[in-house]
Amino acid sequence: MPDEVSRSTVSQSIVHGHVFQAHELHLHGDAVPHPPLTSWQDRPSLTAELEDLLHVQRDAAEALPYRLLGVKQPELTKVYVQQSVRTDKPEPERKPGERKPEPVERVVPIEEALATGKHLLITGDPGAGKSTLGQMYVRLLASEWLDPSSNPPLPEPVLPLRIPAKALAEELSWSELLANAVRDRRLNAPLKPEVFAKRALGARWLVFVDGLDEIAEPERRERVIDAIASRIRRGSDHRLVITTRPLPPDELRKVHGPQVELYTIQPFGPVELQAFAAGWFRAQDPTRAIARTEEFVRQVHDGRLRELVSNPLLATIAAIANTLEPQRKLPHNRVDLYERFMSYLLEDTASGRDTLADLRHSLHHNPTRLKQVENLHANRRSLIEHMAHQRLESERPLLDIAVEWSECRRGDVLTVLAGTGLFVQFDEGLRFLHHSFAEFLAARHRAAQIPADFPDLDDWVDQGMQPARETSVLFTFALWGREPGNDLNLVFRRLTSGGPDHVLLAGKLLAEEVALDEELAKHVVNRLVSLVLSIGSYDAPWEPAREIGRVLAGLAGEPTGQLTKSLHTLRDKPQLPPATRICCAIALGHLGFPDESAHWLQEFADLHDPLALRAIVNGLSEILPTGTELAENILLRAEHESYVIVMAAVQILLTELERQEPAARLLRGLVARLRADTTISPNSPHVPQPHGNPDEEPPGWGVLAEQAVRAGCVEEAVWAAERVLALPDADLDDFAKAVEALIASGGDAAVLTVAERAKSGSLKQVLTTGVALQVADPELAVKLTRRVATNPAVDDRDFVEACQALAAADPVLVTELVEKRATLDSDDIVMIAAELAEVGVDVDHLVRLALARRTGDKWEFARTARQALSLGEFSEEVYTAAVAGPPSHWAEAAPLMHRDRAVDLVERMLGTPVDVEVLATCLGHLVSKEVPEVAERLLEVVLEHVDQCDTAAARALVPVLHRIGRTDEAIEVARRAFLRSFGSLFVEECAETLLKVGGVEVGAFIAKQVLAANVSVWRRLAVAQQLAEQGLLRQATDLWMDVVRRHGDMTAQGIEAASKLVRCLHGGHAITAVRTGLAEDRLTVTARANLKALEAWLVAIEAG
Repeated sequence: MPDEVSRSTVSQSIVHGHVFQAHELHLHGDAVPHPPLTSWQDRPSLTAELEDLLHVQRDAAEALPYRLLGVKQPELTKVYVQQSVRTDKPEPERKPGERKPEPVERVVPIEEALATGKHLLITGDPGAGKSTLGQMYVRLLASEWLDPSSNPPLPEPVLPLRIPAKALAEELSWSELLANAVRDRRLNAPLKPEVFAKRALGARWLVFVDGLDEIAEPERRERVIDAIASRIRRGSDHRLVITTRPLPPDELRKVHGPQVELYTIQPFGPVELQAFAAGWFRAQDPTRAIARTEEFVRQVHDGRLRELVSNPLLATIAAIANTLEPQRKLPHNRVDLYERFMSYLLEDTASGRDTLADLRHSLHHNPTRLKQVENLHANRRSLIEHMAHQRLESERPLLDIAVEWSECRRGDVLTVLAGTGLFVQFDEGLRFLHHSFAEFLAARHRAAQIPADFPDLDDWVDQGMQPARETSVLFTFALWGREPGNDLNLVFRRLTSGGPDHVLLAGKLLAEEVALDEELAKHVVNRLVSLVLSIGSYDAPWEPAREIGRVLAGLAGEPTGQLTKSLHTLRDKPQLPPATRICCAIALGHLGFPDESAHWLQEFADLHDPLALRAIVNGLSEILPTGTELAENILLRAEHESYVIVMAAVQILLTELERQEPAARLLRGLVARLRADTTISPNSPHVPQPHGNPDEEPPGWGVLAEQAVRAGCVEEAVWAAERVLALPDADLDDFAKAVEALIASGGDAAVLTVAERAKSGSLKQVLTTGVALQVADPELAVKLTRRVATNPAVDDRDFVEACQALAAADPVLVTELVEKRATLDSDDIVMIAAELAEVGVDVDHLVRLALARRTGDKWEFARTARQALSLGEFSEEVYTAAVAGPPSHWAEAAPLMHRDRAVDLVERMLGTPVDVEVLATCLGHLVSKEVPEVAERLLEVVLEHVDQCDTAAARALVPVLHRIGRTDEAIEVARRAFLRSFGSLFVEECAETLLKVGGVEVGAFIAKQVLAANVSVWRRLAVAQQLAEQGLLRQATDLWMDVVRRHGDMTAQGIEAASKLVRCLHGGHAITAVRTGLAEDRLTVTARANLKALEAWLVAIEAG
């Protein structure tokens, strides 16, 4: 990958369709001096104030303190390496008993995500490059306005801003918030809020909102999320790119929606690391850059360091350390890497600077003040650690904290702190240069304060389960363990007694090279190996395999003799499923066996298993600098395979390796073969798959057209798309892909083609065509969507989609249609209202209409209420609608209300016979609100009745008890609910609840009770799965063996249990169970025959 940011090669502007139409309506009656800007070629001249703003934004990139460190600062564009992002989907609200769905993902270049025209929510680990992403694109876009080029960085001409998320917490209008956020002493004059109220020069604002997770106070963070959600739904003049560490789904749910794309930023691979290192060392010394780059890459490619430097911030810190002390080995864990970096900044030795001498020179005339400053400088480490600790607890200004602690003058404190390079100065304040620096320094402070018995350990462990808090917790645990008298075994014993997330956290802590009892370290490794084996129990194993593998990859230097021996054994067991074996091979590649693992992965690669192939491709890219080329060669072997296999290889090349040229080569060859194949019927809706799985539908021609567009194969895209359009009853998803591909590849003629096809199509096809044409032909798109929305025969689902697409162009018609349609659900009405609000329409009457439409479904009411509150101040309307509905509505509304109304609704529930499950669910939402009195009363009522009702109430109550520190009570409630669940449909759900709160210690109890009870084969399998996913394979094995031995005529379930045993390396136990079953005299002839067949199959499997 090149070391400079590659510019987009898109030759035409792509603007999110409905955006510019809204402004042509001039709904507010304001004069619009510039029409909506859709092309960089049409950009007007900058005003003086915008030019001033863009100069400041371009030059405001926050960099590490290179000068203070004594290294040369590289230009951002020379050292920045373009990263990719992985698409994600918000976890939907699940009703009790519903399983978490397997995520749908693909990897795309960041510029492709930014070019969608939608709002983006980008999550990533600390130091993953989230802030740098914003800095880089603000710089590129500002430069494009100030110094136009022939190749703009994004298709849409946008004006860039980068602001800290905390700037959105004040009770001000959106334009005032932006104006305050960009205030800078380098501006010639402050900008007025009116500049940011709407488009400027016809261009939308692209606002990068950075550091949402860094807002310490939950109430303040909630205000910021509310401001972001409101802007997303109400305004089309501002595109938002929000960057944050992962936050709890409930917090971010407000910003999820059709207008927002979700992504996770990807770590550095070997190619990106090589490009970064080349740029870095070229900036330090061009004459020795090649040799220094090779030496650095070689050093970090060994063991644990390889995993560390996949993080861009840690790669930069490692490069700084290697530059300052090239003869000194780099640390192999994150804690020591941060420690070395902090020592460079706080000890004045690495760079040769003498901050104190400078201070003495400037204050020699004032001995008293000089003494204060000398004392402050001598104790600056303690001060900064105190500031970091306070920063993680509150939003109080850092400089105020420092002045109070030091009792020195504000200017002197500022001078001393600025001299460390750990802070960014703004106006008269300070903030930490990177949030993870504050976390590390706060952890040093806390490690010295936490007693040896660690009384709040359970609370810290719970915090470690939150992705946004994980780094801080790991720093604290590791540094606490280094304090004299502290025993880190205490922490590890607690973690290894929990579920898989706790064990993975223990693995990450072990990777910090902490002092640990040898037997306990082996126990951690054994628990991790159990999780590896448990991969075989999953129906969708690839995501857990990836998560477990990343933890294993960080364990170089630990008891890896035991670990690597186990991983070698598992990798080479043919009985184990591909996900398990590939996970082991990739982990071994990180743990010192890269060449051996790469060879094994290439040999194991099976073109007929696309999911395994995807994992192998990614693994090769991780473990070897040449891994991407090796992976590409594997995929190119598909050239003469069946059509569907070639398509799978093309997809992996495009989405995982981002290799367009080889993907195009494969795809052109594929289409040539298809066009020459006379056996394919013109009416065939699918690409032929002669030997495919009969249970899997082969891909349609629209999928092929979509791939061709991404590969840049215009002729092939048009050919495949036209095949779909020629079908009289094409699959709707395939039809949508074909229409979009044809429009993207076919030019003006394509618009006429799809429009003509829409005339004879179904309403759904007309709607699909209209939505696809919003950019290419907005006028035609409006006609088509209007035709659908006004058709009396259209169903509610298509009506809603048509109204959302039509809202910007014809809001009056949409409003009238919604008012007249009596069949719409309330949440459908507010979804359409949200689209209307985005273009400035007053939707108060629609929101009230939705809330007045009675519904008995609490899920629908909850969605409607939340959406209504995001559109304006409708608290009273939501309250009134809740009171008019059943008690379940009261429970859903109470957490959304301000304090008085929340108390009132809870009082109503306490004074009325209400389902205890409703009370328990409401309690779970209320624990974070400032209503302790009624919450306590509600808890008392739920506890009094929880054992006399359905187990759903207990399942809702248990996590609440655990959250408020009453864990023993939670375990007991869960245990009683589990015992009451036998004979019901919720045995496995109750087992899951008990396991989550009770950890591994309750596993044996659960298995014993299920074996002793008359539980159905289905329930035994389901509980066994819960145990296996917790890494409790011994207990899961007991249940699977019982099913194998006693499944009666449920042959499929017996085979499933036997397969699970084989895939978790317990095939011998399965054979024993079958033979025990065959020894019983009461078997029917059919059951005996089935067991004999199962025995033969198992024996053959075990024989290899």
